[in-house]
Amino acid sequence: MHPLKKDGTPMHPKTPILNGYKYFAINVTINQRKKLKKDTDLLKELTGKPKRILLMEMIEERLDKELNKMERRINEKGDHNNNTA
Repeated sequence: MHPLKKDGTPMHPKTPILNGYKYFAINVTINQRKKLKKDTDLLKELTGKPKRILLMEMIEERLDKELNKMERRINEKGDHNNNTA
């Protein structure tokens, strides 16, 4: 059981996993980190969105783009194999 506030409601634990968060890290060079930090700080300031949301949106956008390219290639191959003559 979590400690209680003065009003009797439970306090949130300080352990991130107990609050529904899991740590995520990637290895980058010092220069890559500087650029990522600068760029994500700017994006956060411009959009007002947290960095975790920005990262998720960028990954979703890139994944959609790659899947669309793959689908177009498959469709183009299929079109060349169809002889209607």
